[in-house]
Amino acid sequence: MTRASKCLATALFALASSVAPGCSPAVPTSMLIDIESMLVVPDDLDGLRIEVIGAESAATGMGGMLDQTFPLAAPFPATYRVFPHAGYESESVTITVDGLLGGARRIRRVVTSAFVPGAEVIVRVDLARDCVGVTCPPGIDCVLGRCVETM
Repeated sequence: MTRASKCLATALFALASSVAPGCSPAVPTSMLIDIESMLVVPDDLDGLRIEVIGAESAATGMGGMLDQTFPLAAPFPATYRVFPHAGYESESVTITVDGLLGGARRIRRVVTSAFVPGAEVIVRVDLARDCVGVTCPPGIDCVLGRCVETM
């Protein structure tokens, strides 16, 4: 067997092993937060603050899974991946997304979702123009320009 054919055989074996049934790697439990908007970056928004808090883990003092401000340098969509605290792989969460301009909040969305063990959950959050400037109480979402309770 020539060196080239050995390399080809090794590469084919590696490829077959990575896609063989029952040999696929385990999918980590995660949540992909997909933020969409027709608002213009940086004229309407230049940053996002995202907070993800677990229903059970927060009560134990673990804190949120994510509480961070991110600059926006490109148009939407913006995506962020979050992982659950160990032992809370099926926990429900509250996701709060603030759209910022010059550090001031212009829009807020509050959505709920839940992790699914061994799966990636995709949560879409729309920052709609009709919620710009609408101030809702903490934990209350803005939908179509009105404050509504999240389920």
